[in-house]
Amino acid sequence: MEFTIKQVAERTRLPASTLRFYDRTGLMPLLKKTEYGTRKYSEMDICWLELVRCLRDSGMPLEDIKAFMRSVWKVQVLVNRGKKCYSNIGKIS
Repeated sequence: MEFTIKQVAERTRLPASTLRFYDRTGLMPLLKKTEYGTRKYSEMDICWLELVRCLRDSGMPLEDIKAFMRSVWKVQVLVNRGKKCYSNIGKIS
């Protein structure tokens, strides 16, 4: 299911301007957009936003949050690639 920025703002209690800022500054690397640039948020995006809020509330600077989120994203990419390789090995055997 996809959500609009208004729906996400209501659900997360983050202003739409903050959501746009997070997107512009790279805190939402997987956020999908329509061909017209309209942001479409997934459940996973909302989970990311909740994590960003938690880190921000803990006093972590945005630059550190961005670095942390990039690391988490890279690990997830590696895990997905590993799963794909493991799946392919099973097909070969």
